[in-house]
Amino acid sequence: MITVTYPYAGMVFQRDNSGAAYVNVRGLADCAEVSIQFTPVQPGWGNASVTPKKVRVDNGQFNAWVKVPGGDYNLKVTDTTNAGNSSQLAQIGVGEVLLLWGHSFVAGDPGYNQDAVDSRSRTVKTQRSAANPNEPSRLENFNSLPLEFGKISQDIGIGPFQVNVWMWGPFADEIVKRLNVPVLIYSAAFGGSSINQNEKIIKGQPFGYEWFNGIEKYRMPYRPVEAVVQKYAQLTGLRGVIAEHGGNDQGPVLAGEVNLANSYPFVINHTRKLLGWDKLIWTVSLEGNAFLNANASLVNDQLKQVLSSLPYAYMGIDLSLPDTVGSWRDNDGTGHFRGAAGAEKYKALWLNAIKPDFFTASVPYVINPPSEKSELTTLGSSLLANIVSDSNTPAPRWYQSEAVQWGALVVWVVGLVSLAGLFLLKTLKTEK
Repeated sequence: MITVTYPYAGMVFQRDNSGAAYVNVRGLADCAEVSIQFTPVQPGWGNASVTPKKVRVDNGQFNAWVKVPGGDYNLKVTDTTNAGNSSQLAQIGVGEVLLLWGHSFVAGDPGYNQDAVDSRSRTVKTQRSAANPNEPSRLENFNSLPLEFGKISQDIGIGPFQVNVWMWGPFADEIVKRLNVPVLIYSAAFGGSSINQNEKIIKGQPFGYEWFNGIEKYRMPYRPVEAVVQKYAQLTGLRGVIAEHGGNDQGPVLAGEVNLANSYPFVINHTRKLLGWDKLIWTVSLEGNAFLNANASLVNDQLKQVLSSLPYAYMGIDLSLPDTVGSWRDNDGTGHFRGAAGAEKYKALWLNAIKPDFFTASVPYVINPPSEKSELTTLGSSLLANIVSDSNTPAPRWYQSEAVQWGALVVWVVGLVSLAGLFLLKTLKTEK
């Protein structure tokens, strides 16, 4: 009998810029060798010629890394001596992984939700309770977070925190259509939140007021971000963050208590550090000039400074444009996007903002196999890695080549031997 224990059905792994991703396949088997095969779910949804990988079974277990091109695949693991002994897992994707972050505009109108149509538009089940959506205590233990992946729908929300799917299902459908690869969306959006609140949670500073019955004690509203970058993205990888934030900061900004040109980069860079990837692309959106009937021009001035100065910041939507005001929003056309018309408008804004270069010009956080080198090579690699990279940043892509690492080790050893020889020669001359 063969059992696949990892990956989980419905997962999507972030592809690198060559269009492929490593997928770790693990499980149990009662045979000596298994063959791992990825087959497109349907014609045109992936590469039909992915070479099967044969893997030895040790002590009843198999563990292999397979590089898979972009697409959506069924995974089959088969006993190489008995084709009838096999196990299959449906819909393992290699594509794009995104995180939503922001206030109520991103979280959406709870009165209108539209499921995804394409099965390649996926998410992970949310941890929140629809009966008590502001109760976040279950996010305290990341080990208890769901690992149930599936099509974006109101049945599972957009994990780990968003209950309402809003327009993000159709949005994902359109990105899937553009790229012809699966798209996995996580969400840490929370209505009523601000950038400054996230900054205070990170710094361990009190809000000075009780927020939503004191949920800041659960590290809200930043806790869902931590859940994604420390739990889920460590499994799937992550392309970048789709964000609209800053509108709810207008009070402290106008009072001179907060400068988003400082606060926003602090939150972004802290998140990148938690992830272990300082190149994470992050959209920065502009708020309406009359955000919820209040002047947001100073907020936008500070957000523009972030866009112009922060590396890997990407222009998101611009709600200061006149054509973003209309009957599809409340508060005389300047507030929340509402209903089907509001969902369609908000979706269109984001589809227009996320251009091809969001994917082609960014460098995603991807999951790579662990090193399988000898202890000597690992020692040399570690010493050199400490020189070229800090502890929170993966080694450069050129350094991840085994040939390069062997060459570097040889140079290092030769240099060390040469220094020892020079020291010995100098010592002998001195004694003479």
